[in-house]
Amino acid sequence: MKPLCEAQPEGLGLKDDIFQREKYPVPFEFNHQVAEVFDDMALRSIPQYVDSMRFISGLACNFLRAGSTFIDLGCSTGSLLQMIASSVQVRLCLIGMDCSPSMYAIAKKKLSKYQDNIDIRLHCADILQTSLPTAAFVNASYVLQFLPVGSRIEVFTKVYQSLEPGGVFVFSEKVLSPCSLLQDTATFFYEAFKRQHGYSQSEIERKKEALDNVLVSSSTAEYQQMALQAGFVNFEVALKWGPFATFVMRKKGI
Repeated sequence: MKPLCEAQPEGLGLKDDIFQREKYPVPFEFNHQVAEVFDDMALRSIPQYVDSMRFISGLACNFLRAGSTFIDLGCSTGSLLQMIASSVQVRLCLIGMDCSPSMYAIAKKKLSKYQDNIDIRLHCADILQTSLPTAAFVNASYVLQFLPVGSRIEVFTKVYQSLEPGGVFVFSEKVLSPCSLLQDTATFFYEAFKRQHGYSQSEIERKKEALDNVLVSSSTAEYQQMALQAGFVNFEVALKWGPFATFVMRKKGI
């Protein structure tokens, strides 16, 4: 077993202050304005954000072999790919896909210095409109929640079909609790987390308004059902903080 990944995300970009401004993206979209501050936004808005990336990159570095392909769906600014590229000891093919041209541009710049040592391929594409190459490991961090609920099973099926036998799928999501009391409690602690990381209550409310009907959560049970329907086995919750969870599953081996 290799040591855990100790890499840090690089290039955190500008400070996220866009919801302090009178004009902010409503409805929320991953445009240039958001892309410029996304790394800071994610670090201050997603509990265990760095821990999650370290877990995924560490799992990938231990699981993947020379010549394996890793796909990051919704790669945003490329931070996870950068962590893997700076940690892995063998030559891999790292594929990043994001439908936002602004995110794609930042990822391309961030990952350019690794191109001599590792095969990195970035695509500006919509997962629902794009076929996936064969891969040993696929990750999707906070992607499904921005897709139409009825289309999410398509992603599970597409990933399952692209994976080699025994391949790994990891995804992270903000999940919905079926218990209203627990959901309200999770929301209370999550907003406290954001205030502790420098967001004002007005910023929190503005972002909530912007995300209304854009980010639509499903429950853990719903995601598990989708995974099982697609054919995955060993569905596990690897990390959990309030409504934020990282899940791991595998495709059946030969």
